[in-house]
Amino acid sequence: MADISALTPVAIIAVLYALGLEQSPATGRARVGAGIAGIATLAVALGPPLDGSAARSLTAHMVQHVLLLTVAPPLLVLGEAPAIIAAKVRTLARIRPSRTTRWAVPAGGVALATWAGVAVALQSAALVWHVPAFYDLALAHDVLHATEHMTFLATGLAFWWLIAGAGRRGGTAYAVLAVFVASLPGTALGAFMTLSTSPWYPPYATGSARAALQDQQLAGVVMWAFGGIAYVIAGAVLFVMFLRELERSAPSRATVGTPA
Repeated sequence: MADISALTPVAIIAVLYALGLEQSPATGRARVGAGIAGIATLAVALGPPLDGSAARSLTAHMVQHVLLLTVAPPLLVLGEAPAIIAAKVRTLARIRPSRTTRWAVPAGGVALATWAGVAVALQSAALVWHVPAFYDLALAHDVLHATEHMTFLATGLAFWWLIAGAGRRGGTAYAVLAVFVASLPGTALGAFMTLSTSPWYPPYATGSARAALQDQQLAGVVMWAFGGIAYVIAGAVLFVMFLRELERSAPSRATVGTPA
């Protein structure tokens, strides 16, 4: 029988989000749809059949990681799920919001660049779980495995929250650069896994070495190609926003050189 215990946190998140939306009637349908899609992505990543397949297939495990790191977080951020859930938790716990609970991204070039660097560093550091020794430990211990998943989700949320906030506060140039830099570690990891000539992860080498290598190479493609799609889309959208900002800040051609 499939283990659905990992879906308990997802169910709690879904309930809190639904209840929180009652306090946030101004949230648009598109954002609500994004939030629901993000929660559904978490359910797919952590529930059967993918979670069971991840124990036997490196490719399935890498799909799980991509969903937790680069698919669910931007959807949840677009749906304002972290802020809505936090507000609902404060209401249930009867905690008054303070200045320290604000969700606004700091303004100013230096502050944005600093926070962007921190977010990129944290998300990149989360990939250390793919070092074979750490990866094997996580597979062998449920607590570490859950910690691994929470690390991916938490760093992903922090990164995409900053990217979304920077885009709204005139920091699209920093956001574009951050997205580009953040895409490099995962791309490099996927490329190395794909081009490797030997299996890295002994727990998956239960059959022939050739089958284990093929599984690893396909997992690398998932990380390299499919994992990078979110960064490509985000980068393209932010770059268009950046160009529009330049157009708005530049003098209109119609007014330049017009005689008085």
